[in-house]
Amino acid sequence: MPRWPWCSPRRPCWTLEVTEYPNEAAAKSAIDQARIYGALVSSGGSNTLIVVPSMSDLAPLDLAVRVQRRISAVGTIMVCRQTVSLGRPYAGQTVTVHVSDTTITVDLDGQARVIRRTTDIPVRHVKANKPHKVSDVV
Repeated sequence: MPRWPWCSPRRPCWTLEVTEYPNEAAAKSAIDQARIYGALVSSGGSNTLIVVPSMSDLAPLDLAVRVQRRISAVGTIMVCRQTVSLGRPYAGQTVTVHVSDTTITVDLDGQARVIRRTTDIPVRHVKANKPHKVSDVV
């Protein structure tokens, strides 16, 4: 593999795998089946770039990070230094949180609560904290 100026041990090089499809319909079919994320279709003198739509079923799964959080005694969680209030009745529960670039989605009681992100800080902790052990000494 050739070494390019932007390649380093800390930032590995990307490779590009080229697959030819007979026509635009075949390329769109491969995108629908999640085998490829885009295609360049050449027809005559013009080229057309086809990519996975950002609002498709595939795009959010690739962009979102799934983390766990334990709801505090006052009913809040903190994700990416953003405090999200869920309510005191949920205190002590562990919830799954999906973090994307623009939203935080909390899976709670079989429902999804979507909260707009106010920070651009990346996720640092993936697992929820363990509950504190109650000591035998009172």
